[in-house]
Amino acid sequence: MRNMWRKKPENILKPEEEVLILLARQNLKEDNIERIAQLFNREIDFEYLTQLAHKHVIAPLIGYHLSHNEKIKEKIFLDNEFKKNMILSNITTQVHNKKMYEELDHLQRIFDKHNVKLVVLKGLALEKIIYKNMGARFFGDLDFLIAPEDIIKVDKILKNDGYIHNEENLSSDELLKTAESEFHLPAYNKEDLQVEIHHFGADWNLNSDVDYESIYNRASKFKINKESVWIPGLIDLFIWTCIHLEHHYIDKYMYSWPMGCRGKLALPLRLILDIRESYLFLMNNLSKDINLQMKDYSLLISKNVVRAEQIYGSFFQWSNLLPYPDKFAEELTWEDEKIHSYFLNRVISPEKEYDRLSKQLINKDRRKANYIKYKERGKKDSFFIIPDRQIYDDPFNFLFSKSNTDKLNIKAKFNMEWDNNYLYFSLSILNTYIKNKEKHNYNIQILFGKSKEFSTVIGFDPLKYLNSCFLAWRSNSKLLTKKISISPEIVLQNQEYNISLIIPWDYIGFSPKEGNEMLMDVQITEIKENCTWDELATITWATGDKYYMNSYFNICEEFIMNKVKLIINY
Repeated sequence: MRNMWRKKPENILKPEEEVLILLARQNLKEDNIERIAQLFNREIDFEYLTQLAHKHVIAPLIGYHLSHNEKIKEKIFLDNEFKKNMILSNITTQVHNKKMYEELDHLQRIFDKHNVKLVVLKGLALEKIIYKNMGARFFGDLDFLIAPEDIIKVDKILKNDGYIHNEENLSSDELLKTAESEFHLPAYNKEDLQVEIHHFGADWNLNSDVDYESIYNRASKFKINKESVWIPGLIDLFIWTCIHLEHHYIDKYMYSWPMGCRGKLALPLRLILDIRESYLFLMNNLSKDINLQMKDYSLLISKNVVRAEQIYGSFFQWSNLLPYPDKFAEELTWEDEKIHSYFLNRVISPEKEYDRLSKQLINKDRRKANYIKYKERGKKDSFFIIPDRQIYDDPFNFLFSKSNTDKLNIKAKFNMEWDNNYLYFSLSILNTYIKNKEKHNYNIQILFGKSKEFSTVIGFDPLKYLNSCFLAWRSNSKLLTKKISISPEIVLQNQEYNISLIIPWDYIGFSPKEGNEMLMDVQITEIKENCTWDELATITWATGDKYYMNSYFNICEEFIMNKVKLIINY
Protein backbone atom coordinates (compact mmCIF):
# COMPACT_ATOMS: atom_id res chain seq x y z
CA MET A 1 0.00 0.00 0.00
CA ARG A 2 3.01 2.25 0.62
CA ASN A 3 3.52 3.13 -3.07
CA MET A 4 -0.06 3.01 -4.37
CA TRP A 5 0.18 6.70 -5.29
CA ARG A 6 2.62 5.77 -8.07
CA LYS A 7 -0.26 4.17 -10.02
CA LYS A 8 -2.29 7.36 -10.26
CA PRO A 9 -2.29 8.71 -13.86
CA GLU A 10 -0.74 12.05 -12.87
CA ASN A 11 2.22 10.27 -11.23
CA ILE A 12 3.16 7.94 -14.09
CA LEU A 13 6.58 8.89 -15.42
CA LYS A 14 7.47 9.31 -19.07
CA PRO A 15 9.64 6.49 -20.48
CA GLU A 16 12.69 8.81 -20.53
CA GLU A 17 12.19 9.67 -16.86
CA GLU A 18 11.92 6.03 -15.85
CA VAL A 19 15.03 5.18 -17.90
CA LEU A 20 16.92 7.93 -16.06
CA ILE A 21 16.07 6.44 -12.64
CA LEU A 22 16.93 2.90 -13.79
CA LEU A 23 20.35 4.03 -15.07
CA ALA A 24 21.04 6.21 -12.01
CA ARG A 25 22.51 3.42 -9.92
CA GLN A 26 25.96 1.94 -9.65
CA ASN A 27 25.07 -1.72 -10.21
CA LEU A 28 22.49 -2.57 -12.85
CA LYS A 29 20.62 -5.80 -12.17
CA GLU A 30 19.19 -8.07 -14.85
CA ASP A 31 15.64 -6.84 -14.26
CA ASN A 32 16.82 -3.21 -14.52
CA ILE A 33 18.32 -3.89 -17.94
CA GLU A 34 15.24 -5.84 -19.08
CA ARG A 35 13.01 -2.94 -18.10
CA ILE A 36 15.28 -0.45 -19.87
CA ALA A 37 15.12 -2.62 -23.00
CA GLN A 38 11.30 -2.63 -22.82
CA LEU A 39 11.21 1.15 -22.52
CA PHE A 40 13.66 1.58 -25.40
CA ASN A 41 11.29 -0.45 -27.59
CA ARG A 42 8.93 2.52 -27.29
CA GLU A 43 9.56 5.81 -29.00
CA ILE A 44 12.24 7.46 -26.87
CA ASP A 45 12.96 11.18 -27.03
CA PHE A 46 16.75 11.02 -26.73
CA GLU A 47 17.07 14.79 -26.66
CA TYR A 48 14.84 14.92 -23.57
CA LEU A 49 16.72 12.00 -21.99
CA THR A 50 20.02 13.81 -22.60
CA GLN A 51 18.68 16.96 -20.96
CA LEU A 52 17.50 14.98 -17.93
CA ALA A 53 20.84 13.18 -17.59
CA HIS A 54 22.80 16.44 -17.49
CA LYS A 55 20.29 18.32 -15.35
CA HIS A 56 20.40 15.59 -12.70
CA VAL A 57 24.21 15.18 -13.02
CA ILE A 58 23.78 11.52 -13.93
CA ALA A 59 25.33 11.70 -17.43
CA PRO A 60 28.84 10.62 -16.27
CA LEU A 61 27.41 7.50 -14.58
CA ILE A 62 25.30 6.66 -17.64
CA GLY A 63 28.41 7.10 -19.78
CA TYR A 64 30.25 4.63 -17.55
CA HIS A 65 27.45 2.06 -17.97
CA LEU A 66 27.40 2.47 -21.76
CA SER A 67 31.18 1.97 -21.89
CA HIS A 68 31.49 -0.99 -19.51
CA ASN A 69 28.21 -2.90 -19.26
CA GLU A 70 28.22 -5.66 -21.89
CA LYS A 71 24.56 -6.61 -21.29
CA ILE A 72 23.43 -3.11 -22.19
CA LYS A 73 25.46 -3.33 -25.39
CA GLU A 74 23.87 -6.68 -26.22
CA LYS A 75 20.22 -5.97 -25.40
CA ILE A 76 19.62 -2.27 -25.99
CA PHE A 77 19.78 -0.29 -29.20
CA LEU A 78 21.09 3.20 -28.43
CA ASP A 79 20.94 6.40 -30.39
CA ASN A 80 24.55 7.15 -31.45
CA GLU A 81 24.41 10.83 -30.48
CA PHE A 82 23.05 9.99 -27.04
CA LYS A 83 25.71 7.33 -26.52
CA LYS A 84 28.55 9.64 -27.59
CA ASN A 85 27.23 12.45 -25.39
CA MET A 86 27.08 10.26 -22.28
CA ILE A 87 30.48 8.63 -22.83
CA LEU A 88 32.06 12.02 -23.47
CA SER A 89 30.56 13.25 -20.20
CA ASN A 90 32.18 10.33 -18.41
CA ILE A 91 35.56 11.02 -20.02
CA THR A 92 35.52 14.76 -19.27
CA THR A 93 34.46 14.02 -15.69
CA GLN A 94 37.44 11.68 -15.32
CA VAL A 95 39.75 14.49 -16.48
CA HIS A 96 38.07 17.00 -14.14
CA ASN A 97 38.11 14.66 -11.13
CA LYS A 98 41.78 13.79 -11.70
CA LYS A 99 42.65 17.47 -11.50
CA MET A 100 40.61 17.82 -8.31
CA TYR A 101 42.40 14.87 -6.66
CA GLU A 102 45.77 16.33 -7.63
CA GLU A 103 44.77 19.57 -5.91
CA LEU A 104 43.60 17.56 -2.89
CA ASP A 105 47.05 15.94 -2.67
CA HIS A 106 48.68 19.36 -2.97
CA LEU A 107 46.56 20.86 -0.19
CA GLN A 108 46.97 17.83 2.06
CA ARG A 109 50.76 18.13 1.89
CA ILE A 110 50.54 21.82 2.86
CA PHE A 111 48.13 21.27 5.73
CA ASP A 112 50.12 18.31 7.04
CA LYS A 113 53.12 20.63 7.35
CA HIS A 114 51.02 22.99 9.48
CA ASN A 115 49.49 20.13 11.50
CA VAL A 116 45.92 21.04 10.45
CA LYS A 117 43.27 18.36 10.12
CA LEU A 118 40.85 18.68 7.19
CA VAL A 119 38.18 16.00 6.86
CA VAL A 120 37.21 15.32 3.25
CA LEU A 121 33.46 15.51 2.55
CA LYS A 122 30.91 14.66 -0.15
CA GLY A 123 32.01 13.94 -3.72
CA LEU A 124 35.74 13.86 -2.99
CA ALA A 125 35.27 10.85 -0.71
CA LEU A 126 32.25 9.29 -2.40
CA GLU A 127 33.80 9.00 -5.88
CA LYS A 128 36.76 6.93 -4.73
CA ILE A 129 35.28 4.98 -1.80
CA ILE A 130 31.63 4.38 -2.75
CA TYR A 131 31.56 4.55 -6.54
CA LYS A 132 35.09 3.30 -7.27
CA ASN A 133 34.60 4.27 -10.91
CA MET A 134 36.68 7.21 -12.08
CA GLY A 135 34.33 9.61 -13.80
CA ALA A 136 31.07 8.09 -12.57
CA ARG A 137 30.44 10.75 -9.90
CA PHE A 138 31.15 14.40 -10.77
CA PHE A 139 32.01 16.83 -7.96
CA GLY A 140 32.53 20.53 -8.49
CA ASP A 141 34.55 21.61 -5.47
CA LEU A 142 36.73 20.45 -2.60
CA ASP A 143 34.72 20.24 0.61
CA PHE A 144 36.36 20.01 4.03
CA LEU A 145 35.23 19.90 7.66
CA ILE A 146 37.58 21.60 10.14
CA ALA A 147 37.72 22.47 13.83
CA PRO A 148 36.63 26.05 14.67
CA GLU A 149 40.01 26.82 16.27
CA ASP A 150 41.65 26.23 12.86
CA ILE A 151 39.54 28.74 10.91
CA ILE A 152 42.11 31.54 10.81
CA LYS A 153 45.01 29.18 10.18
CA VAL A 154 43.16 27.53 7.27
CA ASP A 155 42.22 30.94 5.87
CA LYS A 156 45.84 32.12 5.84
CA ILE A 157 47.14 28.87 4.33
CA LEU A 158 44.61 28.94 1.49
CA LYS A 159 45.24 32.63 0.75
CA ASN A 160 49.01 32.06 0.76
CA ASP A 161 48.41 29.32 -1.80
CA GLY A 162 46.59 31.73 -4.12
CA TYR A 163 42.96 31.21 -3.07
CA ILE A 164 40.65 34.16 -2.62
CA HIS A 165 37.07 34.47 -1.39
CA ASN A 166 34.22 34.52 -3.89
CA GLU A 167 33.22 37.81 -2.38
CA GLU A 168 35.40 40.55 -0.94
CA ASN A 169 38.13 39.02 1.20
CA LEU A 170 37.17 39.08 4.85
CA SER A 171 39.49 40.13 7.63
CA SER A 172 40.25 37.65 10.41
CA ASP A 173 37.76 39.40 12.70
CA GLU A 174 35.08 39.42 10.01
CA LEU A 175 35.65 35.74 9.26
CA LEU A 176 35.38 34.78 12.93
CA LYS A 177 32.23 36.88 13.25
CA THR A 178 30.73 35.06 10.26
CA ALA A 179 31.73 31.71 11.75
CA GLU A 180 29.74 32.39 14.93
CA SER A 181 26.52 31.70 13.05
CA GLU A 182 27.64 30.13 9.75
CA PHE A 183 28.63 26.48 9.52
CA HIS A 184 29.58 27.01 5.87
CA LEU A 185 32.26 29.71 5.41
CA PRO A 186 32.55 31.84 2.24
CA ALA A 187 34.00 29.77 -0.61
CA TYR A 188 37.62 30.10 -1.76
CA ASN A 189 38.60 30.20 -5.45
CA LYS A 190 41.85 29.75 -7.35
CA GLU A 191 41.47 29.87 -11.13
CA ASP A 192 38.84 27.17 -11.85
CA LEU A 193 39.23 25.45 -8.47
CA GLN A 194 36.94 25.99 -5.51
CA VAL A 195 37.35 25.05 -1.86
CA GLU A 196 34.46 25.06 0.61
CA ILE A 197 35.20 25.03 4.32
CA HIS A 198 32.74 23.82 6.97
CA HIS A 199 33.43 23.90 10.70
CA PHE A 200 31.70 22.21 13.61
CA GLY A 201 31.59 25.32 15.78
CA ALA A 202 28.18 26.33 14.39
CA ASP A 203 25.11 24.36 13.41
CA TRP A 204 24.09 23.92 9.76
CA ASN A 205 20.55 25.05 10.55
CA LEU A 206 19.10 21.58 10.19
CA ASN A 207 15.90 20.62 11.96
CA SER A 208 17.55 17.24 12.61
CA ASP A 209 20.17 17.30 15.35
CA VAL A 210 23.65 16.34 14.12
CA ASP A 211 26.85 16.16 16.16
CA TYR A 212 29.37 17.44 13.59
CA GLU A 213 32.25 17.35 16.04
CA SER A 214 31.81 13.61 16.50
CA ILE A 215 31.93 13.10 12.74
CA TYR A 216 35.15 15.12 12.68
CA ASN A 217 36.67 13.16 15.57
CA ARG A 218 35.78 9.76 14.10
CA ALA A 219 37.54 10.49 10.78
CA SER A 220 40.69 8.52 9.99
CA LYS A 221 43.52 8.74 7.48
CA PHE A 222 42.92 6.89 4.21
CA LYS A 223 44.81 6.97 0.94
CA ILE A 224 42.35 7.79 -1.86
CA ASN A 225 44.91 9.19 -4.31
CA LYS A 226 48.65 9.74 -3.71
CA GLU A 227 48.32 11.23 -0.23
CA SER A 228 46.55 9.92 2.85
CA VAL A 229 43.67 12.22 3.76
CA TRP A 230 41.16 12.39 6.59
CA ILE A 231 37.98 10.54 5.64
CA PRO A 232 34.75 10.10 7.67
CA GLY A 233 33.82 6.55 8.63
CA LEU A 234 31.50 4.62 6.32
CA ILE A 235 28.47 5.32 8.48
CA ASP A 236 29.38 8.99 8.64
CA LEU A 237 29.77 9.12 4.85
CA PHE A 238 26.19 7.88 4.59
CA ILE A 239 25.03 10.29 7.31
CA TRP A 240 26.61 13.17 5.38
CA THR A 241 24.65 12.32 2.24
CA CYS A 242 21.49 12.77 4.33
CA ILE A 243 22.84 16.03 5.78
CA HIS A 244 23.58 17.27 2.27
CA LEU A 245 20.08 16.58 0.98
CA GLU A 246 18.33 17.97 4.04
CA HIS A 247 20.35 21.17 4.25
CA HIS A 248 19.98 22.13 0.61
CA TYR A 249 16.48 20.93 -0.18
CA ILE A 250 14.29 19.11 2.31
CA ASP A 251 13.89 21.67 5.09
CA LYS A 252 13.83 24.68 2.78
CA TYR A 253 11.76 23.41 -0.12
CA MET A 254 9.68 20.58 1.27
CA TYR A 255 6.46 22.58 1.06
CA SER A 256 7.26 24.70 -1.97
CA TRP A 257 6.32 24.40 -5.61
CA PRO A 258 8.13 21.86 -7.79
CA MET A 259 11.84 22.36 -7.27
CA GLY A 260 13.66 23.65 -10.29
CA CYS A 261 10.64 24.78 -12.28
CA ARG A 262 12.12 28.29 -12.40
CA GLY A 263 15.68 27.30 -13.21
CA LYS A 264 18.21 27.57 -10.39
CA LEU A 265 16.73 25.45 -7.64
CA ALA A 266 16.46 22.04 -9.24
CA LEU A 267 17.21 19.09 -6.95
CA PRO A 268 19.64 16.85 -8.84
CA LEU A 269 18.91 13.14 -8.65
CA ARG A 270 22.62 12.67 -7.89
CA LEU A 271 22.08 13.75 -4.25
CA ILE A 272 19.45 11.06 -3.78
CA LEU A 273 21.63 8.53 -5.62
CA ASP A 274 24.41 9.26 -3.09
CA ILE A 275 22.09 8.29 -0.22
CA ARG A 276 21.14 4.98 -1.83
CA GLU A 277 24.65 4.00 -2.96
CA SER A 278 26.40 4.91 0.29
CA TYR A 279 23.83 2.91 2.28
CA LEU A 280 24.12 -0.16 0.03
CA PHE A 281 27.92 0.05 0.29
CA LEU A 282 27.52 0.21 4.06
CA MET A 283 25.34 -2.91 4.08
CA ASN A 284 27.87 -4.85 2.01
CA ASN A 285 30.91 -3.86 4.09
CA LEU A 286 29.81 -3.75 7.74
CA SER A 287 28.73 -6.92 9.49
CA LYS A 288 27.48 -5.32 12.71
CA ASP A 289 23.96 -4.01 13.23
CA ILE A 290 24.34 -0.66 11.51
CA ASN A 291 20.88 0.54 12.59
CA LEU A 292 22.07 0.38 16.19
CA GLN A 293 25.06 2.55 15.27
CA MET A 294 22.83 5.03 13.41
CA LYS A 295 19.98 5.32 15.93
CA ASP A 296 21.21 8.72 17.17
CA TYR A 297 20.52 10.05 13.65
CA SER A 298 17.08 8.49 13.35
CA LEU A 299 15.24 11.74 12.51
CA LEU A 300 17.80 12.80 9.89
CA ILE A 301 17.83 9.35 8.28
CA SER A 302 14.06 8.94 8.34
CA LYS A 303 13.34 12.25 6.61
CA ASN A 304 15.91 11.80 3.87
CA VAL A 305 15.92 8.06 3.20
CA VAL A 306 12.14 8.03 2.82
CA ARG A 307 12.57 10.65 0.06
CA ALA A 308 15.17 8.47 -1.66
CA GLU A 309 12.80 5.50 -1.48
CA GLN A 310 10.10 7.59 -3.15
CA ILE A 311 12.46 7.73 -6.13
CA TYR A 312 14.08 4.28 -6.05
CA GLY A 313 11.61 2.11 -4.18
CA SER A 314 12.52 0.22 -1.00
CA PHE A 315 16.22 -0.35 -0.29
CA PHE A 316 16.66 0.58 3.41
CA GLN A 317 16.31 -2.08 6.13
CA TRP A 318 13.85 -0.41 8.49
CA SER A 319 13.74 -1.94 11.97
CA ASN A 320 12.44 -1.37 15.48
CA LEU A 321 15.37 0.98 16.04
CA LEU A 322 14.68 2.80 12.79
CA PRO A 323 11.02 2.17 11.88
CA TYR A 324 9.51 3.31 8.60
CA PRO A 325 8.41 6.95 9.13
CA ASP A 326 4.85 7.14 7.79
CA LYS A 327 4.64 10.78 8.82
CA PHE A 328 7.34 11.66 6.26
CA ALA A 329 5.56 9.97 3.35
CA GLU A 330 5.35 13.45 1.93
CA GLU A 331 2.85 14.89 -0.48
CA LEU A 332 1.51 18.40 -0.95
CA THR A 333 -2.21 19.04 -1.01
CA TRP A 334 -4.43 21.95 -2.00
CA GLU A 335 -8.19 22.50 -2.04
CA ASP A 336 -9.07 20.13 0.80
CA GLU A 337 -6.74 17.45 -0.56
CA LYS A 338 -8.34 17.37 -4.00
CA ILE A 339 -5.07 18.41 -5.68
CA HIS A 340 -1.93 16.38 -4.91
CA SER A 341 1.77 16.66 -5.69
CA TYR A 342 4.45 14.07 -4.89
CA PHE A 343 8.19 14.32 -4.33
CA LEU A 344 9.05 11.97 -7.22
CA ASN A 345 7.37 14.20 -9.79
CA ARG A 346 8.78 17.42 -8.39
CA VAL A 347 12.33 16.04 -8.50
CA ILE A 348 12.40 14.24 -11.86
CA SER A 349 10.26 16.59 -13.97
CA PRO A 350 9.56 19.80 -12.03
CA GLU A 351 8.52 21.82 -15.09
CA LYS A 352 5.89 19.25 -16.06
CA GLU A 353 4.61 19.03 -12.49
CA TYR A 354 4.48 22.82 -12.19
CA ASP A 355 2.40 23.10 -15.37
CA ARG A 356 0.03 20.36 -14.18
CA LEU A 357 -0.55 22.01 -10.81
CA SER A 358 -0.83 25.48 -12.31
CA LYS A 359 -3.65 24.48 -14.63
CA GLN A 360 -5.65 23.02 -11.76
CA LEU A 361 -5.05 25.92 -9.39
CA ILE A 362 -5.78 28.63 -11.97
CA ASN A 363 -9.28 27.25 -12.32
CA LYS A 364 -9.81 27.67 -8.57
CA ASP A 365 -8.50 31.23 -8.21
CA ARG A 366 -11.02 33.26 -6.15
CA ARG A 367 -8.93 36.34 -5.42
CA LYS A 368 -10.26 39.83 -6.05
CA ALA A 369 -7.97 42.63 -7.16
CA ASN A 370 -6.78 45.43 -4.87
CA TYR A 371 -6.88 48.81 -6.63
CA ILE A 372 -3.86 51.09 -7.11
CA LYS A 373 -4.99 54.63 -7.92
CA TYR A 374 -3.37 56.98 -10.40
CA LYS A 375 -1.11 59.55 -8.70
CA GLU A 376 -2.93 62.70 -7.48
CA ARG A 377 -6.32 61.17 -8.33
CA GLY A 378 -7.20 59.29 -5.13
CA LYS A 379 -7.43 59.82 -1.41
CA LYS A 380 -4.10 60.42 0.29
CA ASP A 381 -5.15 58.47 3.37
CA SER A 382 -5.96 55.21 1.55
CA PHE A 383 -3.65 52.47 2.86
CA PHE A 384 -3.27 48.73 2.56
CA ILE A 385 -2.90 47.09 5.97
CA ILE A 386 -0.39 44.28 6.47
CA PRO A 387 -2.39 41.96 8.72
CA ASP A 388 -1.43 39.52 11.46
CA ARG A 389 -3.75 36.97 9.86
CA GLN A 390 -4.34 35.50 6.43
CA ILE A 391 -6.46 37.72 4.18
CA TYR A 392 -8.23 34.98 2.25
CA ASP A 393 -10.21 32.20 3.86
CA ASP A 394 -7.94 29.27 3.07
CA PRO A 395 -7.76 30.00 -0.70
CA PHE A 396 -5.69 26.94 -1.60
CA ASN A 397 -5.16 25.10 1.70
CA PHE A 398 -1.42 25.65 1.44
CA LEU A 399 1.11 24.06 3.75
CA PHE A 400 3.48 26.59 5.27
CA SER A 401 7.18 25.91 5.72
CA LYS A 402 7.92 28.31 8.56
CA SER A 403 7.90 26.56 11.94
CA ASN A 404 8.13 29.73 14.05
CA THR A 405 4.62 30.79 15.02
CA ASP A 406 5.58 33.92 17.00
CA LYS A 407 3.86 37.06 15.82
CA LEU A 408 5.83 40.10 14.68
CA ASN A 409 4.54 42.76 17.05
CA ILE A 410 4.24 45.70 14.71
CA LYS A 411 1.54 47.62 12.90
CA ALA A 412 2.36 48.09 9.25
CA LYS A 413 0.55 49.78 6.38
CA PHE A 414 1.51 50.99 2.93
CA ASN A 415 0.21 53.18 0.15
CA MET A 416 0.73 52.84 -3.62
CA GLU A 417 0.10 55.20 -6.52
CA TRP A 418 1.16 55.06 -10.15
CA ASP A 419 1.77 57.06 -13.27
CA ASN A 420 3.16 56.15 -16.69
CA ASN A 421 6.76 56.03 -15.44
CA TYR A 422 6.78 54.92 -11.83
CA LEU A 423 5.13 52.99 -9.04
CA TYR A 424 5.14 55.12 -5.88
CA PHE A 425 5.37 53.06 -2.72
CA SER A 426 5.36 54.31 0.88
CA LEU A 427 5.52 52.08 3.94
CA SER A 428 4.87 52.87 7.59
CA ILE A 429 5.94 50.50 10.39
CA LEU A 430 4.86 51.23 13.95
CA ASN A 431 6.52 49.24 16.73
CA THR A 432 5.14 49.94 20.18
CA TYR A 433 7.71 47.59 21.72
CA ILE A 434 10.78 49.72 20.96
CA LYS A 435 12.43 50.49 24.28
CA ASN A 436 13.92 53.94 24.75
CA LYS A 437 15.51 54.77 21.36
CA GLU A 438 16.63 51.28 20.47
CA LYS A 439 16.93 50.82 16.73
CA HIS A 440 14.72 47.86 15.89
CA ASN A 441 15.51 46.63 12.40
CA TYR A 442 13.69 44.63 9.72
CA ASN A 443 14.28 43.05 6.37
CA ILE A 444 11.62 44.34 3.98
CA GLN A 445 10.80 42.75 0.65
CA ILE A 446 8.42 43.88 -2.07
CA LEU A 447 7.66 41.06 -4.47
CA PHE A 448 6.12 41.25 -7.92
CA GLY A 449 4.99 38.12 -9.76
CA LYS A 450 3.76 37.78 -13.31
CA SER A 451 2.20 34.46 -14.32
CA LYS A 452 4.89 31.74 -14.52
CA GLU A 453 7.80 34.18 -14.62
CA PHE A 454 10.32 34.40 -11.81
CA SER A 455 9.36 37.03 -9.26
CA THR A 456 11.07 40.38 -9.10
CA VAL A 457 12.15 41.06 -5.52
CA ILE A 458 13.10 44.47 -4.15
CA GLY A 459 14.63 43.93 -0.73
CA PHE A 460 16.26 46.24 1.77
CA ASP A 461 17.36 46.69 5.34
CA PRO A 462 16.38 50.23 6.47
CA LEU A 463 19.24 50.71 8.90
CA LYS A 464 21.86 49.39 6.50
CA TYR A 465 20.70 50.80 3.17
CA LEU A 466 19.18 54.17 3.89
CA ASN A 467 19.81 55.72 0.49
CA SER A 468 19.50 52.76 -1.83
CA CYS A 469 17.97 49.34 -2.19
CA PHE A 470 18.71 46.39 -4.42
CA LEU A 471 16.77 44.47 -6.98
CA ALA A 472 17.27 40.75 -6.49
CA TRP A 473 17.09 37.81 -8.91
CA ARG A 474 17.43 39.78 -12.13
CA SER A 475 20.26 39.71 -14.64
CA ASN A 476 20.81 43.46 -14.21
CA SER A 477 20.80 43.24 -10.39
CA LYS A 478 22.56 46.29 -8.95
CA LEU A 479 22.27 49.04 -6.40
CA LEU A 480 19.67 51.53 -7.52
CA THR A 481 20.65 54.83 -5.95
CA LYS A 482 19.05 57.29 -8.34
CA LYS A 483 15.71 56.04 -9.57
CA ILE A 484 14.68 54.20 -6.41
CA SER A 485 14.90 56.32 -3.29
CA ILE A 486 14.33 55.46 0.36
CA SER A 487 13.58 58.04 2.99
CA PRO A 488 16.86 58.32 4.94
CA GLU A 489 15.21 59.38 8.18
CA ILE A 490 13.71 57.02 10.75
CA VAL A 491 11.60 58.83 13.31
CA LEU A 492 12.38 56.90 16.45
CA GLN A 493 10.71 59.30 18.86
CA ASN A 494 7.38 58.34 17.33
CA GLN A 495 8.46 54.68 17.21
CA GLU A 496 7.76 54.64 13.50
CA TYR A 497 9.59 53.92 10.25
CA ASN A 498 8.48 55.92 7.22
CA ILE A 499 9.98 54.66 3.98
CA SER A 500 9.27 55.87 0.45
CA LEU A 501 10.31 54.27 -2.83
CA ILE A 502 9.94 55.41 -6.42
CA ILE A 503 10.16 52.29 -8.58
CA PRO A 504 10.55 52.50 -12.38
CA TRP A 505 8.10 50.24 -14.20
CA ASP A 506 10.85 48.85 -16.43
CA TYR A 507 12.52 47.30 -13.38
CA ILE A 508 9.35 45.41 -12.60
CA GLY A 509 8.79 44.49 -16.22
CA PHE A 510 5.14 45.53 -16.12
CA SER A 511 3.11 47.65 -18.52
CA PRO A 512 1.44 50.58 -16.64
CA LYS A 513 -1.96 50.74 -18.32
CA GLU A 514 -5.33 51.24 -16.70
CA GLY A 515 -6.99 47.91 -15.98
CA ASN A 516 -3.77 45.86 -16.04
CA GLU A 517 -3.32 43.40 -13.16
CA MET A 518 -0.25 41.90 -11.52
CA LEU A 519 0.56 39.81 -8.45
CA MET A 520 2.26 41.37 -5.46
CA ASP A 521 3.24 40.91 -1.83
CA VAL A 522 4.99 42.90 0.92
CA GLN A 523 6.91 40.93 3.55
CA ILE A 524 8.52 42.20 6.76
CA THR A 525 10.89 40.04 8.81
CA GLU A 526 12.62 40.94 12.06
CA ILE A 527 16.42 41.00 12.05
CA LYS A 528 18.19 39.32 14.97
CA GLU A 529 21.76 38.23 15.42
CA ASN A 530 22.56 34.51 15.34
CA CYS A 531 19.06 33.42 14.32
CA THR A 532 18.12 31.29 11.36
CA TRP A 533 15.49 32.57 8.93
CA ASP A 534 13.06 29.95 10.19
CA GLU A 535 13.34 31.32 13.75
CA LEU A 536 12.49 34.91 12.83
CA ALA A 537 8.97 36.30 13.06
CA THR A 538 7.48 37.54 9.77
CA ILE A 539 4.29 39.09 8.48
CA THR A 540 3.19 39.44 4.87
CA TRP A 541 0.41 41.30 3.12
CA ALA A 542 -0.87 38.17 1.40
CA THR A 543 -0.70 35.59 4.20
CA GLY A 544 -0.44 37.52 7.45
CA ASP A 545 1.76 35.67 9.94
CA LYS A 546 1.56 32.41 7.94
CA TYR A 547 4.78 33.08 6.10
CA TYR A 548 5.18 30.45 3.42
CA MET A 549 8.73 30.64 2.10
CA ASN A 550 11.86 32.72 1.91
CA SER A 551 11.97 34.57 -1.39
CA TYR A 552 15.78 34.67 -1.33
CA PHE A 553 15.93 30.89 -1.40
CA ASN A 554 12.84 30.29 -3.44
CA ILE A 555 10.10 32.22 -5.15
CA CYS A 556 7.05 34.12 -4.00
CA GLU A 557 4.33 31.87 -5.31
CA GLU A 558 1.70 33.56 -7.42
CA PHE A 559 -1.10 31.46 -5.98
CA ILE A 560 -0.54 33.01 -2.57
CA MET A 561 0.30 36.57 -3.67
CA ASN A 562 -2.33 39.30 -3.81
CA LYS A 563 -3.73 40.67 -7.04
CA VAL A 564 -3.43 44.40 -7.71
CA LYS A 565 -5.08 46.38 -10.51
CA LEU A 566 -4.17 49.81 -11.92
CA ILE A 567 -7.05 52.28 -12.09
CA ILE A 568 -7.42 55.99 -12.87
CA ASN A 569 -10.23 56.78 -10.44
CA TYR A 570 -11.94 54.88 -7.62
